[in-house]
Formats: sequence, structure tokens, C-alpha cells
Amino acid sequence: MHLATLIRAKESDLKRVNHSSSRARAIASHQEATGMPQLDFSCRILVIGKTGVGKSATINSIFGQAKTITGAFQPATNCIQEVVGNINGLNITFIDTPGFLPSSTNNMKRNKRIMLSIKRFIRKSPPDIVLYFERLDFINAGYVDFPLLKLVTEVFGSAIWFNTIIVMTHSSSAIPDGPDGYTFNYESYISHCTNIIQQHIHQAVLDSRLENPVLLVENHSQCPKNIMANNARIPSLPHLLSSLLRHRPVSNLSGNDDEIEEILLSEKDEEDEYDQLPPIRILTKSQFEQLPEPLKKDYLDEMDYRETLYLKKQLKEDFRRHKEKFHLTEEKFLNSDNPDDPQPTPEPVLLPDMAVPPSFDSDCHSHRYRCLVSNEQWLVRPVLDPQGWDHDVGFDGINLETTTEIKKNVYTSVVGQMNKNKQDFSVQSECAAAYVDPCGPTYSMGVDVQSSGKDLVCTIHSNTKIKNIKHNIADCGVSLTSFAKKYYVGAKLEDTVFVGKRLKFVLNAGRMEGAGQMAYGGSFEANFRGEDYPVRNDNVSLTMTVLSLNKEMVLSGSLQSEFRLSRSLRASVSANLNSRKMGQICIKTSSSEHLQIASVALFSIFKFLSRRKETRNLVNEVMD
Repeated sequence: MHLATLIRAKESDLKRVNHSSSRARAIASHQEATGMPQLDFSCRILVIGKTGVGKSATINSIFGQAKTITGAFQPATNCIQEVVGNINGLNITFIDTPGFLPSSTNNMKRNKRIMLSIKRFIRKSPPDIVLYFERLDFINAGYVDFPLLKLVTEVFGSAIWFNTIIVMTHSSSAIPDGPDGYTFNYESYISHCTNIIQQHIHQAVLDSRLENPVLLVENHSQCPKNIMANNARIPSLPHLLSSLLRHRPVSNLSGNDDEIEEILLSEKDEEDEYDQLPPIRILTKSQFEQLPEPLKKDYLDEMDYRETLYLKKQLKEDFRRHKEKFHLTEEKFLNSDNPDDPQPTPEPVLLPDMAVPPSFDSDCHSHRYRCLVSNEQWLVRPVLDPQGWDHDVGFDGINLETTTEIKKNVYTSVVGQMNKNKQDFSVQSECAAAYVDPCGPTYSMGVDVQSSGKDLVCTIHSNTKIKNIKHNIADCGVSLTSFAKKYYVGAKLEDTVFVGKRLKFVLNAGRMEGAGQMAYGGSFEANFRGEDYPVRNDNVSLTMTVLSLNKEMVLSGSLQSEFRLSRSLRASVSANLNSRKMGQICIKTSSSEHLQIASVALFSIFKFLSRRKETRNLVNEVMD
């Protein structure tokens, strides 16, 4: 600062500023103690974007006070205005502008008129930085704002994008589901949205080398602010606590968890209703078409009822065979002279090569299958992402699953997924080992690894389940999480009570501590199942959760339901709401009827063609 003062005073004798480093520190400390010197520095920032994306709200958040008027349901900025303020000694001037309307033929003239007025306003004093705003929760595979970006390029010129920073607001919104039906990883979703906007900018500028910086903004009043500009990432203790309280079923080779086994044990003495049914004549398609409509419905209802009973019978038989196999193995173990001798495992047998036809035939399996492998425990599946970076192949990851019994009553399971795109590599895995005592407690231990940006989140957890009384399961667990050279320790208690076959209550509580903070939480869940559970997974679940961190408490409630609307149509409803007035509603349907699937496909094709035609018309209008 002293050197800058001398330069502004046109001091040419540099010998006078030949201070040692200790002398410079002393001068800096003295100036900081007397007060921060005013810097002769100013910055002009132009703010543009569609209406309702949070431009004015972001300006208010930066200054920490209401400098501009904001509106949640209607545009609040109707004219171009300058918002001036001082931040840490820097004079900042924001040029707040009216928002653009979504891309359509009717809105193009209005958007162009707004852009021309902005261009005239900044002609005398051009901005140093341009912020282009977009809502993060509005960006998806159907994002079609290329006409708007093309119009911005035509009015302001291509050079505007070289000083532009992309600002994504509402960055703490719920992440939508990906193409595979599972929720996006946050970093992957940010990268996905950034690539979509960046590709549209490349098309508008006709330069694929341009890379715009991206800022994530959340203007909600309850969102913590990084006032100290600390870039160190700290995990959320409530999130870690919620992960600890999550129910973890113990997998074994039978494929049944404790809840299903509890139901099957209660029904093992009951006679199978399927064996008591009278025989039925199976109709052909032509015979079925000749039936009247009431008889068609009765026939389908009868077949659906028989199918449900048959699946129940199959599930009971599988459970009974597993129990018989367990008792047989236990008897052999007790009667064996040397029980420590391992049993030889059958080796895979290599079959001789099959005769290959002289010409290639896609229907001939000889070109694809050359040998038979037995006792394969690994399930390997590719992860399909048609909207990913590799459009030719469409696969950007691999999924691995396995469950095996390594010793008597000792089971291990591994579930993992690896994804790779042009920039990032992410991995998610859950490895667990469990000792299952049929007449006693169950001990389990696992290691979870998940990518978080450039770091890894590693969690070691251990659980103990005790069936102390009938229709009751008690569970206690501990966990240790490592992230960014910090450690977080948690513990939980859980109790599950079954009332009959269809009603279940779960009560749990836990605590998570680390990095000088402590979080408490608990939940109460009531689950009501359908009469055909577990064959038909119809259920309704109501959950109430409370989380406390730094003397702040958040109450939330959620409702999840899955049911059958008809024989071929299923629906699931998920809704949640918390005390901070934030929530989400999600409705999903699935159908096996060809007519319904064709209707959805035709609607999607029609929507895509109409959107493509509208985009082409807008581009032609902009070019004209």
C-alpha cells in the first residue's frame, strides 16, 4: 500500500521504498490498525438473464441489504438502473436490467427491444464483467434457450461472452432424477448443466474454445453465507446424520431381509391358498376376445388373483428350502470329524468350440457365446446415459454387484458404480459384511466410499440387530466419516415394532459430531403395507423427522406411497415439506400396456418436433 501511494504521488526515487520485509509488515499492520485505506478502484457489472431467475435478489445478497425490489411471482425490475455500493473498500456498480422472456416467436421482439436499450445504456461506460443468470433447477435435457443466446450474440456481439460469468441460482434446490431413474450426484449434475449451457454458447458464438466460469448462488434467507470466502468444503452434519439413521437391510443369499422373514415365519403354518383353488381353463387370445366385457374383467381379475397366490407360494417355498439347506449344513458341520476342512467348489467347465457358420448371421448365438461359466457371482451392468458426453456409445459408467457366503452364516455384499466423462471421474461403492445368527443377534460392518468433487468421502459403519422379543427388532450403530482431513463420529439407536403383517413402526435417534459442531436428530415412521405384501409392494409410509444443529431446529414430514392403479399401471407418489417452507412433490407412473406406452412415445415425439420447428423459426428470425 505504501508503494502504491508513492507511485500515485509520482515518486521516482525507488530507494526511498527499499524497505525490508519486516518493515513492510510493520507498515501494513499500522495501516490496518488505523483503518482500511480507501482504494481508488471501481468495477461495473452488467446483469442480464431471463425474468424470475434471481438477478435482483443476488444483488441484494451481495450487498447484504435490500438495494433493489424483488418479486417472487412477477417481474420486479421494469427499467435499467444502477445499483452502487461499497464492498470491503471496493466501489461496485451493478447495472440491473429487466428480465428477458422465454424464447418464443411472440417474445423475440420484446427481448430485442430490451437488449437494444441495454446496449445504448452501456455505450458510454462499458461494463467490466457480465453476469448471465439462469436457474439451476430449470436446466434439463429439454433446455432450448439457444435462440435467446443467439439474439444476445447478434445484438451485443460475440465479444460479450469473453467477459461473461454464468451464474446459476437456486443452487440448493432438490436435484432431479437422471436418465436411469436415480438421483444425480451434485457435482455430476452441475457439470451436466454447465455443459448444456456452454454448448449453446458455442453454437451462438461459433467458437468451441470458449469456457465461461460458473458461479453457484443461493439467495434463500436460511442459506449460510461464505462471508470469509473460505473455499474449504465442509460436509453437512445433518446430511451425515440422516445417512447414519437410514435403514440398512442385511443382505444374504436368500434375498430376504429381516422384515420379509418376519412375515414368512408368521405364515409358515398356514396352508397355501393356491393349492385350494379349483382348476381353471386358460383361454386363448381368440377365445378371450369373444367374451363379453363383464366376463373379460372377471377373467382378468381371477388370473391376477391366482398369480398373486402363486407368487406367495413360490416365496414361501424358497424360504423353506433356504431353511432346510441351513439345517442340513449345520448337521453336516456337527457330524464332520474335521469341520475346518473347506469344501471343494465346482470349477467352471470349458465347453468345446461350436461350429461357426461360414457367413455371419446375427441370429446365430455361435458368434457370441463360446463357453459356459458356472457359479458366477458378479453382476456387471453398463450405465447408459444417452445425454452424456459420448453420444456414439451412450455408456459412461459400469455397475458391479455381488453377494456371497464366505463362511458359515457370514455374508458379504459389494455394490459399486464408476462413471467417467471428459473431465471428472466419480465412484460410489458400498461394501458390507454381516454375521447372521438365526437364533440370535446380527452383526454387520461396512465401508462406503463416494466421490465429492476431487475428494473422497469414506465412511466406516457398524450395526448390531437384536430380536429381543417377538415382533420387535432393536438396532444400534456407530459410524466414522473421513472427508477433507476431518473426521466425524456418529451413533444411533433404532427400534422397529411390527403390528400384525401390514403395520410397522420405526423410531430412531442419533447424534453426529465433528469439526467443532454437533448435530442431533431423530425420526418416527409409520408404514402400512398392502394385503399382498411382499409379493405386491403396495405401501404407504409417513415419516416425521427433527434435526438440530447450532441451536437451530428443522422439522420435516414426508409421505411416500406406491400402489397399483390397474393390472398394468403402477404409480408412486413422494412428497416432503419442512419448517423452512421448502418441499417437493414427485409423481411417477409405469405401465406395461402397449397402447399407453405408444401414447407416451407419440406425445414425446410430437413435443420434440414442435420444439425443434419453433427453435428453427426463432433462429431464422434472429438471423434475418
